[in-house]
Amino acid sequence: MGYITAIDCRFDLFYWRENMVDLSPQEEKIVNAMKDIGAVDESHVKSADQIGDKANLPKGLVTNLLTNLCNKKVIKRLAREKAAGYYVMPQ
Repeated sequence: MGYITAIDCRFDLFYWRENMVDLSPQEEKIVNAMKDIGAVDESHVKSADQIGDKANLPKGLVTNLLTNLCNKKVIKRLAREKAAGYYVMPQ
């Protein structure tokens, strides 16, 4: 039977805070829209237009939010022939 020490609790809390990503409400809306339309792996990528239509946000705002989410490593961008594709990275 193991005991949990204060050091273990502090480490777990630190690890949890380090791996959490702070998202704005609009970024959360984008991620939820991507999950709703099935952009959850590399074989089901969606374009910014498709994501914007589902989220009911303007295209310029959607592209800026997608760039922010890529920088935060929440979503992944794939370059394709005509338009880039995006999907939510597994956590």
